[in-house]
Amino acid sequence: MKKKSITRVTLEKAKNIEYLTDWERIEKISDEEIEQNAWSDPDK
Repeated sequence: MKKKSITRVTLEKAKNIEYLTDWERIEKISDEEIEQNAWSDPDK
C-alpha cells in the first residue's frame, strides 16, 4: 500500500493552482462509456 501524504498550502497559493480536471473531455463521454470504465476499473 502506498503511503499517502498531505501537502499544506496557503489559501492564496491554492487559488493559483491550475485546475487539473479536463471538463471538456468529461462532458464528451457518454453514460455508457462512464459505466464501462467503472466496471473495468481494477480498484472498484
